[in-house]
Amino acid sequence: MRFFILVSIYSRRRFFLLMMLLNINSAIAERMQCPDWPELVLHREIKAINSKLKRWNEAYYINGQSLVNDETYDQIFELWKHWSNCLRLPLDKTHLLSLPVKGRKIHPVVHTGLKKITTDEVTRWIAGRDEVWLQPKVDGVAVTLAYQKGKLAALISRGNGVEGIDWTKKADFLPAIPKTIPNHATQLILQGELFWYQSGHQQAIAGGANARNKVAGWLMRKNLLVQQEKQIGIFIWSWPNGPSNMQTQFAQLERWGFPLTKRYSHLVTSVDQITQWQRYYYNQPMPFVTDGIVLKQLPYTLGQYWQVGINNWSVAWKYPTQNRIAQVKTIKFNIGRTGKINPIIVVLPVKIDGKQIRHISMGSLTRWQAMKILPGDAIQISLSGHGIPKFDKIVWRIKQREMLSVPEQKNYHQLSCFHYSIRCESQFVARLVWLAKQLKMEGINEKSWLALIRAGKITNLMDWARLTLEQINEVAMFKTNKGKFIYQQFLSAQKRPFPEWLKGLGVPVPEKFFSKITYWDDLFSKEINSAILSRKQQKKLVQFIEHKDVKQLVKVLGQIKINGFFNQN
Repeated sequence: MRFFILVSIYSRRRFFLLMMLLNINSAIAERMQCPDWPELVLHREIKAINSKLKRWNEAYYINGQSLVNDETYDQIFELWKHWSNCLRLPLDKTHLLSLPVKGRKIHPVVHTGLKKITTDEVTRWIAGRDEVWLQPKVDGVAVTLAYQKGKLAALISRGNGVEGIDWTKKADFLPAIPKTIPNHATQLILQGELFWYQSGHQQAIAGGANARNKVAGWLMRKNLLVQQEKQIGIFIWSWPNGPSNMQTQFAQLERWGFPLTKRYSHLVTSVDQITQWQRYYYNQPMPFVTDGIVLKQLPYTLGQYWQVGINNWSVAWKYPTQNRIAQVKTIKFNIGRTGKINPIIVVLPVKIDGKQIRHISMGSLTRWQAMKILPGDAIQISLSGHGIPKFDKIVWRIKQREMLSVPEQKNYHQLSCFHYSIRCESQFVARLVWLAKQLKMEGINEKSWLALIRAGKITNLMDWARLTLEQINEVAMFKTNKGKFIYQQFLSAQKRPFPEWLKGLGVPVPEKFFSKITYWDDLFSKEINSAILSRKQQKKLVQFIEHKDVKQLVKVLGQIKINGFFNQN
């Protein structure tokens, strides 16, 4: 079975990904797990995700619309490639590249593309190379400029690297491109990037700013152009058959009207220098959008020998990934102490900025239901300002939908789950964790409570206060010293001040009023209640203290002599 992708005629990044597909498996794909699905199901998913890639490409190439950012495209492409590898599907080269017949033109020198390297690979790449130059990786639309006898003869899109679309007529409306090269009688071939001028653009803050789409959209306009587009500039990043001395190249390009190459090219000799320049271009105000840096070794192969997808003299080191695509493994439903249901998306592990992500909170059941996220879906995630993983959007919905058993919100509220049951486990444990925190119990977390529950030692909210040291030591998780520590925490908690108990039990009274309540019976005082609570708050309090489970809990607290819950007279 063959799966087809319509390839960009304007994007060297996407084309190079396709070339990589035919030659190697990426480190990302090697770390990914193959889905545990029947082969027929996986075939269907591969076909569907391939169609998604095709729609994205068609929108980008034909309509000038970028439906997803580069990082999303790259990662979904990796997912498609990995799933294809899982079934060992033949990756048929003959159908991967497609250009419209009308208007296409052969490049006099092919575009090779750039291999991307990671931070760890920079040191290895530069080792043993004598002359290395660094340039910002300008984010725009790659083109070839061809001059014959000093006059611009062709402006060609990147296309598939061998041939692209002839945009020569549109060059007349781009003042950034010189139409003549003085005193140059032979053929001149330049490769570069058309970009949208920015005003003090900071990549770390503004990201891509949709700049490439603006250039692509302008170039793909079908209406007759009538005025110049001064917002589009050009950065020449390659003179395939130029002088072997880079300084000579830069000086000549500047004289011809391409000054940016000299301004933004730097000779580097160490990883520290490379790292400093990468940070500089990521953080400093720039006149164009960048998505990394490019390293070039001199001397390099003459242009007539260049091949698409083969380039051992230059590489790209992209900026840190701001978001990642993660595949959903399952959905867990955490129920808090007040009964709020929080769906937790469990994903196959991914890293963002060095942090491994396995779980993402959706915040509310309503939000998850609106998104309809299910196992197998691919979602985009990023880190919030506090480094907390957050859900951004769904980028791929699996076609084989697996319906889940979802807890009903009506069954969970402020007065549910004071006793343990399988249905109540999440909320019951949340109540214990909250109570322990308010009573200053140290070293007792969710795992500790679950160990006691599953050992049959706790079935209601106050069973822990009646446990003996011997009973605690019977729990496999607690060795003798740990059990003794837990026991001491339980004893200490029983002596904590009454307001801490009120807060720990979840009594629905504003915290600032806890200090005004001396005994439990004070909560029944209409005089006190009317003085400190609104009518709505009074009603909520009555519902709480009159609930049968709360009454039983207070009775137990009185029996074990917890201060404030029994009459000391």
